[in-house]
Amino acid sequence: MAAPPLTAMPEVVCQRMQYYAILFSAKDPSVCYSVILHSFVMRIVHDHGFLGLVFLFWAINELLKLSFVAKRVRIAVLSILFLNGLSVSSLNSVFAIVGLIILITAPYKDKVMFLQAQIKRQLTSNVATSSGA
Repeated sequence: MAAPPLTAMPEVVCQRMQYYAILFSAKDPSVCYSVILHSFVMRIVHDHGFLGLVFLFWAINELLKLSFVAKRVRIAVLSILFLNGLSVSSLNSVFAIVGLIILITAPYKDKVMFLQAQIKRQLTSNVATSSGA
């Protein structure tokens, strides 16, 4: 059985954070969820554990690798996202997501050369197949 996407915080935490009561559950005002935690990293660790946090940043790194983003840029981006997540929203921010989309879709020199080589191979294999038929 899969864990629910949001896990209720312990009652003692909810009691200590009564000043965030507006963020508590509308269904049961005595229940609060990890959204009351200011830190994105804390929310991920609470809801998904340390492995979830590691997986999230690993997956972003893999997407950046597939997009031919240079290693030093990947390290900088992941560092910024992690450090930003220690105090605020990190990946919950539209600015972070738009930045990642731009990085992933940008036409880097290596990416363009790789795609051109793939197209060339495809064209030559199509020509060889059609001339052999």
